[in-house]
Amino acid sequence: MSSQTHSTIKRDARTLPAMARPRARVSTVLRHEMTVIAADVADVVASAGGWLYDRRMAGWWVNVMVSDREGG
Repeated sequence: MSSQTHSTIKRDARTLPAMARPRARVSTVLRHEMTVIAADVADVVASAGGWLYDRRMAGWWVNVMVSDREGG
């Protein structure tokens, strides 16, 4: 019998088997993501609040950015 060679990678001065490489998770790579930019929270809720809630409950990552200005 001959000896088999295995692929290895070098990481942080350690040698790891190639199959131990860190891999991206499918849930991270294939996720749905939405970002909403609005003047204030009231506009977001009045315009698309229910729809954004439905998307979030369906597993989407929903980000809402609003202005931080006081008094307009």
